[in-house]
Amino acid sequence: MGEPKNLERLLNIETSLDIQSAERELLQETQRQMRQRFAREKTRWEELFKQKEEMTASLKEEKARLEKETARIRHEFEELQSEYQNRLEFQSLEKTEREADLARHIRHYQSELAVYDQQLRGLEEARRQDTERYEKNLERWKEEEKAWYRFLEKKDGEIAELGTKLNTAELSRQQERMQREEDVRRFEGLRKEDLKKAEEERRTLQNSLETRKAENQNLQHILQKAREEIVDVTRRRDALEMELSASQETAGRLDHELKSLREAWEVERGHWRELWEHERASRETWYANMREWEDHLRKEREEWLRQFTSEQEARNQIAREVGRDLARTREVVWSLPLFAFLGRQQAAGPQRSAWRLHLPDVLLSKTSLGLGAGLAILLGVWGLLPTGPTSYQSPVVRPSGLAARNGQIWYVDWMNGQILQAGSRHPEKAAFHGAASPEFHPVAVSLVKDRLWSLDSWSRTVSEHLSSPPFTLLQSWPLEMAAPTALAWDGQGLWVLDQADQVLYRFSLGNLQAAERKVILPPGWRLSAIDFLNGEFWGFDEASKRLRRFSVSPAVALVADYRLPVHEKPEFPLTGLSATQKEIWTTSEKPGRVYRWSRRSLTFRSFWP
Repeated sequence: MGEPKNLERLLNIETSLDIQSAERELLQETQRQMRQRFAREKTRWEELFKQKEEMTASLKEEKARLEKETARIRHEFEELQSEYQNRLEFQSLEKTEREADLARHIRHYQSELAVYDQQLRGLEEARRQDTERYEKNLERWKEEEKAWYRFLEKKDGEIAELGTKLNTAELSRQQERMQREEDVRRFEGLRKEDLKKAEEERRTLQNSLETRKAENQNLQHILQKAREEIVDVTRRRDALEMELSASQETAGRLDHELKSLREAWEVERGHWRELWEHERASRETWYANMREWEDHLRKEREEWLRQFTSEQEARNQIAREVGRDLARTREVVWSLPLFAFLGRQQAAGPQRSAWRLHLPDVLLSKTSLGLGAGLAILLGVWGLLPTGPTSYQSPVVRPSGLAARNGQIWYVDWMNGQILQAGSRHPEKAAFHGAASPEFHPVAVSLVKDRLWSLDSWSRTVSEHLSSPPFTLLQSWPLEMAAPTALAWDGQGLWVLDQADQVLYRFSLGNLQAAERKVILPPGWRLSAIDFLNGEFWGFDEASKRLRRFSVSPAVALVADYRLPVHEKPEFPLTGLSATQKEIWTTSEKPGRVYRWSRRSLTFRSFWP
């Protein structure tokens, strides 16, 4: 493991040295090309000279063959002549016959000699023509050779100049080589240290492998138990089907009771309608009495005006008190004209004896007022009563995390390494499926700008994906944490939760190698999932089974906590959390369910037992 790192470092050094010696390599490449071109030209000229020499040699061989053949014929002729003389000397008796025979042979040989002489003249003429052609070619070749030598002299000058530059580059290269050898010796020391570290890591990995083998055995044991649980679940399913039939009968009975309740509600609505009609008639009567009272008041105003100056301060005080009472009363009830009328009667004092209020109408108005206020309070309390979450079947088999943003929900499955996308209106139906990866085990997902980020707790890596299907993996970074479990995006940085140490780490997207901030959670907290919204964190505490809302600027401060009754049960553990403006989304891996909680009901649930 350490050797590839050192090799990579050495390769980086060699690459940097190659970049520094680019000019030297360029000069060497130019010299090499010039030498290759010179070699090609030299080879071509050598071939031409070789052809010339071969043609000359072939002509010389032909001439030598002809001279040899002529010498042979002359030698044979001389031998014949010698033989003829010998025969003349030693065979005088057969002179006549032999002379005739000899003359015949002489004529034959002379004819052959004439043929040979003719052939020799032809060969001499061909040799002469070839010699002239050769001399012409030789002159042309000499001219080309002179031009070639001039070209060679020019190229020799260029090569000499390149040699000077090459010597300079070679000197620089030797200095660089000495520096590189020094770097190699230094990196060799680092390599030995890395080898030692690699050996320690190998022993650590060996121990980890043994641990994994033990875990594998445990998983096999768990698998056996799971098979037994499947048989048990099958039996329970049969029992549940029987209970379902009984529940259907109960549902029918409840439907009948609901119908009866609806009928009773219609009767009650009729009673309320009668009360409303009676109240409206009372109010019309009250308006008529009010108009009558105002007419009577206008008639008595001149008499009241003389006393009004002395009692003005008292009436002003009474009017202010009545105004405050009316303001408080307006917030609760809707029969304001009745109380205004009573206030004016109280402010009028003894002078209201000229007009009397009908007592039964007042009592009826108070009764209607109480009934209306009670109904308003009952409806308000009914609207604040906590309701359970909306539950959906998860589109993934083992949902280990989710992220809800902009009307979309992204799920991750830690077992098959798959990312799915669904709409928030139908979270149980997956609209897009990502490719499964057996080596990918995500436990959390978050939407960061226009990218998806996932967290793999097994390999302790955080990865960047495309937010559109098939959610292609772009790149990954390792995390130096004991147990990274959840992540959240605050708009500027990425937060990662280390569940083992209960510490929040903040990273910038430009540097995921080192955390820029570290926040230690309070003692006793055991957060397993987090999200960030509107400057505050949302996290589920496994120790208290509470959903905590807190801030970390600068220290951890608890803002509020909420109950999630479903996840308080051990068979429905929370494995994923995502907060939006109006809703909280959670998921549980064991039953494979997704839950949507209203934040309004969660707020009231914090006060509800």
